[in-house]
Amino acid sequence: MSSPRIIRWLLVLALALGLPAGARAAIPTNDWEIANQACRQQDYTTAAAAYDRILRTDRDNVTALIARGVCHRYLRRPEKALNDLNKAVRLATNAFDRCLSLAQRGNVYFYLTNFDQSLDDYSRAIQADPSVPDAYVFRAYAYVTLGTPQRALYDCNMACLLNPDSDEAYAVRARVHNQLGQPDRALADLDHAIDLNPDNPEFHYSRAIARAGRGDYGRADQDFADAIALSPGRPRNRAEYFAAKGLCHSKIGKFRKGIEECKSALLYDADCTVALNNLAWLLATAPDAKDRNGRLALDYAIRACELSGWHDAFCLGTLAAACAETGDYDGAIKWEKQCLKLGLAGREREKALLELDLFAQKKPYHADN
Repeated sequence: MSSPRIIRWLLVLALALGLPAGARAAIPTNDWEIANQACRQQDYTTAAAAYDRILRTDRDNVTALIARGVCHRYLRRPEKALNDLNKAVRLATNAFDRCLSLAQRGNVYFYLTNFDQSLDDYSRAIQADPSVPDAYVFRAYAYVTLGTPQRALYDCNMACLLNPDSDEAYAVRARVHNQLGQPDRALADLDHAIDLNPDNPEFHYSRAIARAGRGDYGRADQDFADAIALSPGRPRNRAEYFAAKGLCHSKIGKFRKGIEECKSALLYDADCTVALNNLAWLLATAPDAKDRNGRLALDYAIRACELSGWHDAFCLGTLAAACAETGDYDGAIKWEKQCLKLGLAGREREKALLELDLFAQKKPYHADN
C-alpha cells in the first residue's frame, strides 16, 4: 500500500484519537507532536522512537501500538509490526480500535504477500466497524492489486457512499476502472480526487500514469512534475515519481533525458525498485548504442529483482533484456519465460512474446526493433 494512502490514518493516530479522555494528559504531548511531524516527513525512524517513549509510560496504549506498527512496516520490519498490531488487536476494547488494528495488520500481511490473511483481516475490520470508509479502501486496494476489480469496485462505492469526500476512494476506484478498460471513468475519478485534495502527490502521479497510458505524454509530464513538486520531504516517493517521469520521456523518444531522470531518482532512494528497473530497462533497450550499457543495466536489473523478491514480472522482463544486451541469450530466454509465467496481459504479453522470439534468434531487444 502506498504511503500517502496510509499516512492519513497514521496522522490521525498521532493525534491520539480513540484514547480515553483521562489518558491524554498522561501522554507526553511533545512526543505525539514529534511523531506527527515525522510522519508527515516520512521519517518513520524518528516517529517510531517517539512512540517507543510513549509506550514506555503507557505500554498498553492501543493507538501508539497501531501507529508504531505502521512505522515498523515502512521501515521494513514486518515482524516488529506484527508484534505491535497483534497486541493492539488483543487489547482493542471498542469497534473503531479493533477495525483500525485489524486493517493495519492486513496491510502488513499484504506487504508480506500473505494475501489470504490480508483479505481476512480487512474483512474482519469491516465487520468490526462497517462505518469506517478507509477499511473498504484498503480492501479495495488489495482486490485491485490482485486483479479482482469487480470486488474492488464494490468496496470503493461503499467508501464513497460512507464518505463522499473520500479522495482516496476515488483514487483507488480509478485503478479499478483502468482494469475494467474504462480509462475515461478512471481519469474522471482522478480529477475528482485531485479536486478534493490537490496537494496529494500520489493523485497527480496516478493521473500521470493514466495519461501516459493513453499516449497523452505532455500532460502526463506535467502531472509527474506536480507530483515531484508536492513531495519535497518524501524521498522515497520522489524517487518513484522521477523514475516514472524518466520512462515517460522514453516513450516520446527522449531516452537520454529518461536515463538522467532515473539516475536522479536513485539519488533520493538508492533502493527504489521502480527506479532501478526503469533505469535498467532504458540502459538495455535505448535505440542509440551510445545510451546503452548492458553491464550496468544487468547490475541494476538484478538489484531490482532482489528487492522485489524475484516475483515481479516487469523486473524479470527487464533482467531478460539486460541479459540479452550483454550477449547472455540463455539467461534472457530463462528470465523472459519466468516473466511470462508470472503473468502479463494484453499488449504487455504480446511485447514479452516478441522479446522472447528475438532472444531465441540471439538478438537483443531495442526500442527501435
